[in-house]
Amino acid sequence: MAVGDRSPGGRTRSTVWSGTPSGCNTKAIVEANLGNKFSKEYEFDTLDVIHTKMLTHFEAGCCVPPEDCSFNYTSATIWIKPENGNYTDVDCNRWDNDPNTLCYGCQTCKAAFLQDVTSNYFMSGIILLCVAAPKFLFLACVTWYIYHVSSGRYTPLT
Repeated sequence: MAVGDRSPGGRTRSTVWSGTPSGCNTKAIVEANLGNKFSKEYEFDTLDVIHTKMLTHFEAGCCVPPEDCSFNYTSATIWIKPENGNYTDVDCNRWDNDPNTLCYGCQTCKAAFLQDVTSNYFMSGIILLCVAAPKFLFLACVTWYIYHVSSGRYTPLT
């Protein structure tokens, strides 16, 4: 249930950010206490229940290890790595049960961060367009009126 698994561009976008230090988003996530909040919210849930929940991008990418890892579920934020784990996904090796670490340095967590930022900028752009368009139309009408009517260039049909 990693972000890259749920969104077609999640993994691709995370590779764009691979050169950026992981501390860029980790500090904000740790300060937001995401791991502890996630642990408390899903404390008594089984793995099947967690898989049926609509997790946020951050929860899925930063608080739950990728499914490819096949970790043994103990609780919402405690997963046991199999002893014979030979992982092709580097995120499996980055997972840590510490609530201040979890998978914050993982590519799936970085993808969740980028997806959140991208969707927020998109929504901000839509809102800005909805607010600015009527003002622009009003200014265009006032400008047309001032230029044509008050200068005497416009004569209404009678």
